[in-house]
Amino acid sequence: MSGLDLVLVVSERNRGWVLDTICKEIARHHPGRTAFHYQLGRLPLARAYFFSHYSLFGAYLRRNPWLLLRRTLVFFTHPSDDRAIAWRVARRLRLASLVVSMSTVHARGLVALGLPETKIRVVVPGTDPVRFTPHDRDGTGAVGFCSAYYPRKEPERIARLVRAMPGRRFLFVGRGWSAWPGFPGLLAEPNLTYVEAEYDEYPRHYGALDVFVSLSRVEGGPIPLLEAMMANVVPVSSRTGFAPDLIEHGCNGFLFGLDAPLEEVCDLVERAYVLNADVRATVEDRTWARFSAEIQALSEGSQ
Repeated sequence: MSGLDLVLVVSERNRGWVLDTICKEIARHHPGRTAFHYQLGRLPLARAYFFSHYSLFGAYLRRNPWLLLRRTLVFFTHPSDDRAIAWRVARRLRLASLVVSMSTVHARGLVALGLPETKIRVVVPGTDPVRFTPHDRDGTGAVGFCSAYYPRKEPERIARLVRAMPGRRFLFVGRGWSAWPGFPGLLAEPNLTYVEAEYDEYPRHYGALDVFVSLSRVEGGPIPLLEAMMANVVPVSSRTGFAPDLIEHGCNGFLFGLDAPLEEVCDLVERAYVLNADVRATVEDRTWARFSAEIQALSEGSQ
């Protein structure tokens, strides 16, 4: 066996994006020898493997059948919208040593699809408490969104929320939203500022927020929600991804159902402005160092 402790497998098309970043944080805090693998093909020998997406596990297993004799962790963000695909994925994941779900919500979904609970561990990702520093909220900060464009991000609902709250300023840190046909109309709203920023600029933008909103129907995280909370921003989020793992409704933020009326979301945003809570203190332990340590323990079979 080679001297590698953990090989982190990432798709070439995800290089430099969220899943690659998560793997880099695992490697940065891992005390052993790690390596990255981006090209589909034969994997180097190692004690354990971390597949950053479930689609990679099946593709690599077909080319490296000996993986069944190794320790394999498969990271699970969120299920496919196609129920038939979701069933096939759950069946294939039985071959992994463990499935690491980003959230309790999607772990329960995997159990419902037939994956044994013993095969699943919930490990909520982390963020950098030094990069994302806290700030005081004074009731005049903006309402924030932060995401790349996908239809599941509920673009129409975002636009409706901005228009329904003309007295509040909105800051949208986005990427690729010009692909949405309704984007020019959203951009024309006088209470919205849209920016496409480099990741190093995110802390500054979070510092301008009092409230962070996530309207998505399906999420793995979202990671920006945790980053905003680390910056002491009050979250208002749909009940998907790891939002219910982090948010205690009415204490450090607010949750709403996937089909909640817009009026309810508007009310929760206003309640967030007057919430007197140290939001950062509730997530301060959600660091990349902690996340990496949990992944390391799972890769060694000690959890």
